[in-house]
Amino acid sequence: MSSKRRRDHAPGAGPPRGSPGDIAVPDTVGPVAEDGWPRIGPLDGPGLVAAVNAATGAGLAYAGRLSGGNAGAVAAGRPDGTRVVLTRWDGWQLDRWPALAPLLERVRAAGYPIPALQVVPLPAGGAATVQERVDGAPAHRPTAGLVTDLLRLVELQAGVAARPASGLADLHLSADGPGFCLHGPLREHSAATREVLAWVEEVGRSAPADALHGADLVHLDLHMGNVLVHRDDPDRVAGVVDWAGAAVGDRAFDLVTLGFDLSWHGEPETPVLDRLAAADPGRLRAYAAHMSLRLVDWLLRHGGEQDVRRWVAVAHRWRALTG
Repeated sequence: MSSKRRRDHAPGAGPPRGSPGDIAVPDTVGPVAEDGWPRIGPLDGPGLVAAVNAATGAGLAYAGRLSGGNAGAVAAGRPDGTRVVLTRWDGWQLDRWPALAPLLERVRAAGYPIPALQVVPLPAGGAATVQERVDGAPAHRPTAGLVTDLLRLVELQAGVAARPASGLADLHLSADGPGFCLHGPLREHSAATREVLAWVEEVGRSAPADALHGADLVHLDLHMGNVLVHRDDPDRVAGVVDWAGAAVGDRAFDLVTLGFDLSWHGEPETPVLDRLAAADPGRLRAYAAHMSLRLVDWLLRHGGEQDVRRWVAVAHRWRALTG
């Protein structure tokens, strides 16, 4: 996740539409070191399957870990042979589920490929999720056709809630988030990450008070790692997974998240920027600052030097794009 060279452009003239070839990955980030910052460990797959079986009597059989995700997901099989995917939710995610479930069902009925999801509260707190396995392939690269299909799906998220709300109570631009969006790792790591943090905190001082307020369904983590495509057509979405953080708010946040992923892959952001042309500039700047903080912090704690360098580059790119 990287940055492109900034270019001068007139205030109010709109963001520069530079090509992804302009990305210049800085070589001054420095190595990622063990530094005592909290890290998320791998999911205890067999233990999670056993907990679901104890709570439901489902008789699931553990079938191994799946790659990707923050703490990961595990595969399991039902006694009838159908395949499912299990993940772990925290308490705040479980608390949101009663309000989230009907919204997911509404967009699913409109044709959004969201796999069926069972949420199982656990005695130890939080919940396990049991999701039907999507018959699709990982979206390794965002083809132009695939981006078009994702943009179509994001429009289905519009106005599905009865009342507007804010998807995140805080974008964490001024202080640490709860286990993510930590400021300390960027402050301590290098001059390059401190520069990103200085911009994030500058945006935080003037961010709109109603940032993320809206009546849309917001995924909050819409990137290629959560997209599966049809095996015979990589331009069509077969499923969008990992709705653990989803909430009511402004779907433009999902477009910015998708735009960050396009930058990471070196693909043109123009289709996303065109959809964002009418969005509030202050909100877009706040969303870009949040994603910059979230991704650089996460990779400082869970990735490697090359990952951090590319995300610092993408942060600079979106600073230029959003002013």
